[in-house]
Amino acid sequence: MKKAVVTALMLALAVSASGCGEKKDDNVTIIGGADGPTSIYLAPSSVSEGFRYADPIDGDEYYAVIDRILGECGLEGQEWGTVIDLKGETDAVVSLALEPTGRYKALGIISKEAGCYGIILNDTIDGTQDNVNYAYEAWAYTAKAEDKPEFKWEGDRLYFTYPVQSDNGIETRTVPIDCGYDTGHMEFNMERKDMASVNQEDVLSGTWQTASIGYEMDGEMQPEYYVQFEGLQINYGHMKDADFIVDHTDEISYLEETSPGKYIVQAETSAGIQYTLKTAESDNDVLEYYETWNEEEYGDAYRGGSSLSRCN
Repeated sequence: MKKAVVTALMLALAVSASGCGEKKDDNVTIIGGADGPTSIYLAPSSVSEGFRYADPIDGDEYYAVIDRILGECGLEGQEWGTVIDLKGETDAVVSLALEPTGRYKALGIISKEAGCYGIILNDTIDGTQDNVNYAYEAWAYTAKAEDKPEFKWEGDRLYFTYPVQSDNGIETRTVPIDCGYDTGHMEFNMERKDMASVNQEDVLSGTWQTASIGYEMDGEMQPEYYVQFEGLQINYGHMKDADFIVDHTDEISYLEETSPGKYIVQAETSAGIQYTLKTAESDNDVLEYYETWNEEEYGDAYRGGSSLSRCN
């Protein structure tokens, strides 16, 4: 992470590099010019072979690349949806997100050296300053409206959601942003990144079950769901002939060990419902369910029937 205060001089620098002034189209997939294939620009609607999203390189070297691109392209950034050649060698700055109050901004760096790598976090404090912080993170540029990054407040915590490339295509990642300082310092909270660990295997192994009863099978009442944790997923399902059959899966967004053997797991359903599973104070084999990510709301958001207990 590198922080730099950008002056009005940088903002006045001319846009000169390839990629800083690309075309704009509201329904972009592939656009060709009158000159034929040599003038095709690409803004992919899906992951395709040959698209270059990110080639991470060492931050100690890459800060100079970001400095160069900001000097050439400025801090405004091209709109999300602008047509940018992701196969060629392009330098560009893309406007990713503006926080609801207007104080915090995010910009994406596209470089000849590393593709879509590097995110700028800008704290304008009172709207008159540019306090620029470098996050050496990979991201994906699809130009699709549904993939556009966003800032969102949950209580007093600011979260940033943005698309990334994975083996399965384009996925979204949500990380909390450490911000609010008089100096304008901002950074990704790295504890929310790379959350799967050996500790998770220890505390979340085996099969769990909800407290609520859902159905009868073979003359015995069964819990509404059996639950298994797998990587950064929570699988909800039922048992059939001693086999676990998945019904649906929720994505883990945050995992933290608050004290030895005590964990907080925050997840989100496909419908966008955010919830927290928190190890009970008196029993490490019980995860209490709160239908919120905001600790201040736990009292009103506790759902005993959805809480989990380890059954094997």
